Amino acid sequence: MKKLLRVPGAVLLVALSLVAVSAAQEDAAARLQGLSGAAFEIAFMQEMIIHHQMAVEMAGLAQERATRAELKTMAESIIAGQGKEIDQMTAWLRDWHGAQSKPMDHAVMQEMDREMAALKSTGGAGFDSKFAEDMIVHHQSAVEMSQLVAERSERAELKTLAQAIIGAQSREIEQMRQWLQAWGPSAPAQQRAFRPAFWLWGGGIAVVVLVLAALMRRRRAR
Repeated sequence: MKKLLRVPGAVLLVALSLVAVSAAQEDAAARLQGLSGAAFEIAFMQEMIIHHQMAVEMAGLAQERATRAELKTMAESIIAGQGKEIDQMTAWLRDWHGAQSKPMDHAVMQEMDREMAALKSTGGAGFDSKFAEDMIVHHQSAVEMSQLVAERSERAELKTLAQAIIGAQSREIEQMRQWLQAWGPSAPAQQRAFRPAFWLWGGGIAVVVLVLAALMRRRRAR
């Protein structure tokens, strides 16, 4: 009986780890909820700097591996535009709040490493589609974060930046969706509206429930 219980126990640990990872990868916009004023401004800029750094790293890989000229051009634009925004937000953090950008936490770094490894494992046209799908999801998160600025900050400069992020990244999302449709049958990102974290939560919880039910049945059978 003890041997039988070891297996579902191990599965339970894996399931709980899966749920913990999905929680650690919670949307940046959700981490900003409940904040306003100076606290919001600091958190927003710190989160957006990290978010931009991830996009710049992904775009750098696209410059090396993309097969389509239009995707390379967009990658160059992402690096230039978001690089300038990183510099601007870094200066505002210092000048407005005496604060600094923060390093990626362990969970975010793990997620970034996973995404980059998945991108590096693809090549040719498959890379182009994978990059566009991933960047659409990444841009959607930036747009959601930026939409919070209008009601949570009084600084006109930050509101202007947020609107610029919303405008530029919304246009890039639409452009990449059009490319995905034109490039072929690879599942377009717009057809995958639910984020991976949602499926991780759902799958992890389902496994936990099944394991707990199995343990209860074994205990009743003893």
